Amino acid sequence: MYIIDSNRNLGAVRDMKTVAIIGGGLTGLLSLRHILKHHSLQPTLFEASSFVGGIWAYDGKANQYGHQHDHHATHPSVYKNLITNQSKQIMEFPDFGHTNETLPSFFHHSYVLHYLQHFVETFNLRRFIQFNRRVVKVSPVSTNEANSPCRWNVVVSDGTKNDSCLNLVFDAVVVCNGHFTKPYIPKIRGFESFRGNSLHSRYYREPDDFAHKTVLVIGASPSGVDISMDLSPIAKKVYLCNRLYQGKPLLKGLPDNVTEVTEISQFHEDGHSLTLVDGNTVSVDSVIFTTGYTYDYPFLDEECSISVHKNRVTHLYKHIVNIYHNTMLFVGIPHRVPIFKVMYFQAVYVAKLLAGEVTLPSVEAMLDDQSKDFQSKIDRGWRRSRAHSLQGIAMEYCDFLANECGISRIPDNVRNLYAYISVRRKEDIMNYKYDQLKLEDFG
Repeated sequence: MYIIDSNRNLGAVRDMKTVAIIGGGLTGLLSLRHILKHHSLQPTLFEASSFVGGIWAYDGKANQYGHQHDHHATHPSVYKNLITNQSKQIMEFPDFGHTNETLPSFFHHSYVLHYLQHFVETFNLRRFIQFNRRVVKVSPVSTNEANSPCRWNVVVSDGTKNDSCLNLVFDAVVVCNGHFTKPYIPKIRGFESFRGNSLHSRYYREPDDFAHKTVLVIGASPSGVDISMDLSPIAKKVYLCNRLYQGKPLLKGLPDNVTEVTEISQFHEDGHSLTLVDGNTVSVDSVIFTTGYTYDYPFLDEECSISVHKNRVTHLYKHIVNIYHNTMLFVGIPHRVPIFKVMYFQAVYVAKLLAGEVTLPSVEAMLDDQSKDFQSKIDRGWRRSRAHSLQGIAMEYCDFLANECGISRIPDNVRNLYAYISVRRKEDIMNYKYDQLKLEDFG
């Protein structure tokens, strides 16, 4: 099962640290590439599907109106018409740029998959990937040696119809399964009476099923706004439910048939009407929940010392390191970030940590850092569920990882561009994706 790189010194294989990487999406591929830079590390990536790319591998066969079904049965993916909400300069790894010079600033999701596939081929990563291998369980190996690094039992399905399992042992585990699998559906009074169609954005693929209908989109996150825009040309009316709305629109430039509304008070027994907290009543045919996801690690044994409570994952140092078992690492937990940049720095940090080029503080210091990080967000007035949000502090976070790794920070012009897009999106939500942005214009 271990994949041996023929370009390495085979005589030194027994001295290598074996690393299991769980997930073949963006974060798993990044981690694989940077771990391979270190000859002391021998990685194997396990991917449950038959392809790379994670959510960027478009799957048009998801069950519409299926949020109540098993979320592990359907591959999570982007929707058909998605255009990136960050520019191409933000949607690339710092050391691996886009090769298509004619690519517009904001582009169709299919090119992201092309980019990731090109990344795999450029660095010859495919030979280290085991496809159709679902990780079933991860647990620490019992040891009587004091202060020895934790090793891991990793149980993997063998991909056959019988779904037999392989039991393997690794020196380290890097968890890269993403956080777009288990939908979060909030409890709303009276929703059980609703007789229209409902689904979570995880299952949304295209607007055709909503033609001439009145749709309520619950959640004004980037996905909620983008799906509302996708629906607007074909739906009769779209209500965008924004928790922060208090009578004045927060988003400028919405289409005429998209209206911001406040939170829902309750649904009514007639099956279609609902009352908002401001007292207004509307009637809708369909409901789409763009309410985010819950972090989910069903394969981690309790002895891994990782828990999820109110969407906060503990016990993690810098959203990466399992504090009690530091040979288990996570890449991809932060949200509200420039994904390609933040995940790059996380992957480099993980690789260097496993190779012994980065040192960790004491367990006590890491626990204290975790507590202070969480408290700082509570002090900002954020909900507990935003424990892993890096909104407004992503660049500072990347700077810390860059300094720890001894690599270059994100250039000022990229930072300025990222900040500009954040403002521009709010000012003209309908047209900002038509902008053609040049990095040299930002410093």
